[in-house]
Amino acid sequence: MRIRGLAMSGGREVAISAVFTALLVVSILFLPSVLLTSGRLGPSSAKEWPFLAAAKDGGYYPVSFAYLISASTGDAERAARLLAALYHPANSYLLHLDREAPPRRPPLGLVRQPQRLRLSARHPGRFEKKRARPVILDTALYEADRSELLRPSPNITTNRRGLPTAFKLFTGSAWTMLSRRFAEYCVMGWDNLARTLLLYHANLVSSPEFYFQTVACNSREFRNATVNSDLHFIRWDTPPKQHPLYLGPKDYRRMVLSSAAFARKFRDADLVLDRIDREILKRRPPSRDDDHGDHAASASVARHGGQFFSYGGWCSEGEVGLCSNPWEPSRKGAIKPGAGSRRLRVMLNKMLSGRNFRKQQCR
Repeated sequence: MRIRGLAMSGGREVAISAVFTALLVVSILFLPSVLLTSGRLGPSSAKEWPFLAAAKDGGYYPVSFAYLISASTGDAERAARLLAALYHPANSYLLHLDREAPPRRPPLGLVRQPQRLRLSARHPGRFEKKRARPVILDTALYEADRSELLRPSPNITTNRRGLPTAFKLFTGSAWTMLSRRFAEYCVMGWDNLARTLLLYHANLVSSPEFYFQTVACNSREFRNATVNSDLHFIRWDTPPKQHPLYLGPKDYRRMVLSSAAFARKFRDADLVLDRIDREILKRRPPSRDDDHGDHAASASVARHGGQFFSYGGWCSEGEVGLCSNPWEPSRKGAIKPGAGSRRLRVMLNKMLSGRNFRKQQCR
């Protein structure tokens, strides 16, 4: 699950199983609150867990987000660029490095960052046969071998099962946006629906494309609260193939006019990313002289300082030094909307209008 605010980079996406996704949701929701409310926390704890001290200041802002991002081998520079593009001191970040990521890459760890999660539910059509019915009997072998499940290698066995009758399957984008209330429902599920679906989706080919959509659209409480969009600008072949087309400089105008918050996918160091940095994010693009494979990638961020961050109320464009201390009292709670926020508001108003909202829910 790789997210990018109109400056995201391309690459392979990592399919996270529903079980692991649930564990990540638990950690995002409850780890900060448990540690903050524990009586054993002292001054030394704040130094060891700097994001906890930041979490206490979340009340300065009207909303707080948390991003879950996955990265693999060769993603160190892209991940650093992404973190800088999305950073805001009010929010949280959970970075997942898969097994292919070498242990000697620059560590990025847990950083305070946003979580934009709004559920996308789409009617399952061609996905049922190729996604819902095949069952992976050994997930570890599949992940290690990365074989095509419809033409399995000798190391992997797949079976087909009938579609469920107790609930209806819904599918959509693997990039889901969840409210905190819905995430808590998936974790604590008082009617047992979320846990039942978790067991069903554990061995699906791509459970992130099914699980949250199916839970929401089969829940009486949340079925009327879904928004059928993942806020992405994506360009597909005709007819659509497994992966979308790469975006380039010719797609810049359409990306901006779409008002989408995110876009994918991009080639490494594409010129359109530099234009997005300059004209939308108002920041200096990263240096091309850095070695992509060592600590120079993370050093690049430090060398550019505040100019590498997206400017906002907490980070003034006039003085780069202000970005070095976002917790300065005069900057807490500062929000400076720009042209991008106005475009996003137009997009959200269109999606939530009476003409579109109800017609696209759980269809």
